[in-house]
Amino acid sequence: MNTPIKFTTAEEAVKVIKSGDHVHLSSVASAPQCLIKAMCARGEAGELKHVHVHHLHTEGPAPYADPKFEGVFQLDSFFVGSNVRKVTQSGYADYIPIFLSETQRLYRCGAVPCDVAMIQVCPPDKHGYVSLGTSVDATLAAVETAKVVIAVVNKYVPRSFGDAIIPVSKIDMFVQDDQPLVEAKFAEPSETEKAIGRNCAALIEDGATLQMGIGAIPNAVLAQLGNHRNLGIHTEMFADGVLPLVRKGVINGEAKHIDKGMMVSTFLMGSKEVYDFIDDNPGVRMMDVGYTNDPYIISKNDRVTAINSAIQVDLTGQVCADSIGTRFWSGVGGQVDFVYGASLSKGGKAIISKHKHFYFDMPYAQYPLRNTYKFTPYFGGINKDNVGGVIGVEGECWTEWIDSPAKLEFQMNPRLAALSEVAWLKSDKRCYKTFEARLDDYFKVLDALDVNYAKPEIFRAPKNPFKRGATVRAWYAKDMNIEFDRNK
Repeated sequence: MNTPIKFTTAEEAVKVIKSGDHVHLSSVASAPQCLIKAMCARGEAGELKHVHVHHLHTEGPAPYADPKFEGVFQLDSFFVGSNVRKVTQSGYADYIPIFLSETQRLYRCGAVPCDVAMIQVCPPDKHGYVSLGTSVDATLAAVETAKVVIAVVNKYVPRSFGDAIIPVSKIDMFVQDDQPLVEAKFAEPSETEKAIGRNCAALIEDGATLQMGIGAIPNAVLAQLGNHRNLGIHTEMFADGVLPLVRKGVINGEAKHIDKGMMVSTFLMGSKEVYDFIDDNPGVRMMDVGYTNDPYIISKNDRVTAINSAIQVDLTGQVCADSIGTRFWSGVGGQVDFVYGASLSKGGKAIISKHKHFYFDMPYAQYPLRNTYKFTPYFGGINKDNVGGVIGVEGECWTEWIDSPAKLEFQMNPRLAALSEVAWLKSDKRCYKTFEARLDDYFKVLDALDVNYAKPEIFRAPKNPFKRGATVRAWYAKDMNIEFDRNK
């Protein structure tokens, strides 16, 4: 039965938040910005103290994490996104390390209380149900356990199915705010990324069930799958890259044993096109993260192929994807869930893309060019029978501390040239000495194109470990232009 709902203002709704409360925010594109703004206004007015804020990755502003709110709001996130990375690394916010699959358990077992859940939903249907749209993840658990649930009713939130559908009776307060969801725009893959995509795609069999993340590499992989057959999706999230394959019939879920014919995810972010795709689409199930990321659920499908990235891999094959040294970068997330699930799956594969010396935003003194060039993507911890499955490399350059195109070019060049030869030449065919000699011609091309690059005195890095260490320490002490300035 359709029960009329009464709306209130965001300012009135957030008055239910009390000092010391724990507040959950829905994730990614569904972060309820009007409620966040109203809550922070109360904080600025001195009405709140020691309010704990919890969420997974969110897009858009995160003003509650501003250092000026120290003692007012305490962010204890389950994932570190770019909008809260600096404050987390500087100690003004905390991260709770946890597998994505277990985030919902924090609420359901009472380890983390939930006093107020602030979410976004689509308008109610004629039967009195709304949908959580793009964010089910741990938000459903928060709705189930919260003392008060405040929902922003937004016509732009897609009416997705699965666990996303909840009755309006679960919601205590309603606020109307029709703001378009935050969209993610993706650049076209570079030639290097396309090459990595081709290599990864070669490992994906017909009938495989895929888990992929977001960004250039996943999109590059998906772009190479047009001739595959009967692929399925069981993932924590997906974006626009799957849509052409769905339209072509490549992704149809016919080979899946569970959720046959269905695409399964727990959250997503992309363009309006992907939000429209899941709207009123019974072929997409947005499920609780305790289901999507349960390794034993994942393993029930054959040929599960999980494609993820790493920041570091040591000589025993241990993978680090959440931090750089003592700095949290993102979070545990769902990588371990899907690597484990894929390993349990019949014919499953877990593909890890490793980049320690391929983290191009880091100082040359820490990761000299010769180390990038000499890296070989085979590790002692991998079974020798599986070495042939380590195909492709990638380089990343995070831009939080890069303030100009010239600085970006400096960080990327000549590292990109080294990365290319690592990708295409076997280690016994590579020679760093001759590579560096050939860079003279490469630099002439960059000069002609007016593209910046690191000079030899920078990319070689000091041989003296004390000098090298001094540069690295200065960089981490926030003098992140120390090498860039010396390069001029």
